[in-house]
Amino acid sequence: TFTLTLARGPNGAGKTSLLRVLSGVWPAAEGAVVALPAAPRVLFVPQRAYTPPQASLAELLLYPAPPSAAAAAAAGGGARMLEALGWAGLAHLASTPAALRAAGGCAGLSGGEQQRLAAARLYLQRPSLVVLDEASANLEPAFEAKLFAWYAASSSGKS
Repeated sequence: TFTLTLARGPNGAGKTSLLRVLSGVWPAAEGAVVALPAAPRVLFVPQRAYTPPQASLAELLLYPAPPSAAAAAAAGGGARMLEALGWAGLAHLASTPAALRAAGGCAGLSGGEQQRLAAARLYLQRPSLVVLDEASANLEPAFEAKLFAWYAASSSGKS
């Protein structure tokens, strides 16, 4: 399970900077962040997901694991990765473990597909702490509702 916390404020107030420091994406300029789970139990999902077009789907689903670990996991069957893609409405991207390992599996994805891929990563990895920075900005309302319902169920221990 995880806890949901909301950071609000006007544009330019530093919400994204705060989230990046808390999640370990950026180092703190001063002081220290303490009492957070160690990476990779923390996942950061930004407003615009970064999906290098040359990357395989396995690499993105298992990020921040090194590419060699992602390839090995996909070679080992990849059933959970395929399940996560299906949950996120991306089953059309890969139907076999070999397709998960194919270089360039992330090429040509729309902004919404990239955000769904980030959601599939959360579904697959189930980190201790999820840092969302407008993570549903490119999602259609039906999937956004599904995603936040899953978050709510996960935070209450029901998923």
